[in-house]
Amino acid sequence: MDFPRPHPLLLSPRIKQCLWGKADWSGLTSRPLPHDPPVGELWLNDDRPGGSRVLNGPLEGTGLDCLVRENTREVLGSKAGSQGRFPLLIKFLNTSRWLSVQVHPDSGQFGPERSKTEAWYVLRAPDEPSLILGLKPGTARPDLERALQNKSLQELLNRYPARAGQSLFISGGLVHSLGPDLLLFEIQQNNDITYRLYDWDRLDQDGRPRALHLKESLEAIRYGLEPARPIRTAALDCPGGIRTFLSACAHFLLCRLDLDGPHSGEPQGSFRLLTGLEGRGRVEGGGLNVTVGPGETVLIPAALERFRIVPQGRLVLLESSAPDLYQDLIEPLKSAGVEDRVIMGLAGPQGDRELGPLIKARGEKQG
Repeated sequence: MDFPRPHPLLLSPRIKQCLWGKADWSGLTSRPLPHDPPVGELWLNDDRPGGSRVLNGPLEGTGLDCLVRENTREVLGSKAGSQGRFPLLIKFLNTSRWLSVQVHPDSGQFGPERSKTEAWYVLRAPDEPSLILGLKPGTARPDLERALQNKSLQELLNRYPARAGQSLFISGGLVHSLGPDLLLFEIQQNNDITYRLYDWDRLDQDGRPRALHLKESLEAIRYGLEPARPIRTAALDCPGGIRTFLSACAHFLLCRLDLDGPHSGEPQGSFRLLTGLEGRGRVEGGGLNVTVGPGETVLIPAALERFRIVPQGRLVLLESSAPDLYQDLIEPLKSAGVEDRVIMGLAGPQGDRELGPLIKARGEKQG
């Protein structure tokens, strides 16, 4: 497939129906969605076969899997993942009941090809505790094994309330779950390895318990890992408005753009994903433009040298990328006087390991 002149690409989501999904997606998307079972997830840049498709321009109708496979460098640039795939996956989740209590592999133990680190940005939440984040302090593997045998696992789980606007970093190896009436955005490494530790003794549509992965879960859990806490974000002025850094690590960078004027950007050798939350606006580049609104995602391919976002009034977007951590994160935040602990906190408990050395290297270079 010949890649035409690079331009912004509007992507279709892949619909994932789930037992815990929710029928009401109003306020985020107006597209009709199936109800039986309800939709739990919208995968916004799915590069698997049958996933997202291009909805505009000369590539309209092209599957994202085909586009990325045949034009890896033009689409993904220097940040292409394994086998030329997207290194990250972004999605919306909308819940009507608890998800399974689960854990994902950690890259330190299982390697980057099997690991799944993720971060959440909460859009809507109930008043009561709706997050499970980690095990109670001091819980070791034998304690967890006994609790599973005695059906007392819930006594070892930390529950917290969620609040709209919170950002949380979920490391591989952290036991976690989402409760009912949550709407959130998730950014993650682009694999879907999930080990179910507990599923509330419920049955699937066929009246059978869903499979658990007890052995895998017990091996993947990082015992003693601190519970995830809401991230202290950092906001900087940017062309047309404000950029708020929500979470960051070696795998991804998530920012919120609050714009009331034109915003210009350069992919700088990698792709960007722009997802609408509030308002509408045009994304221009390569002689073409496309409108983005709530629930929609535009891919800025790496080969597009410049792009511009023109809001129609106020526009709120989430910007997802596979970053150069020094160039995209450390340098702008340190130049603005943001404290080291705030920058490292964007990567949760991995901050010292992933961001600390870069901050130290910058200080030595400046000195």
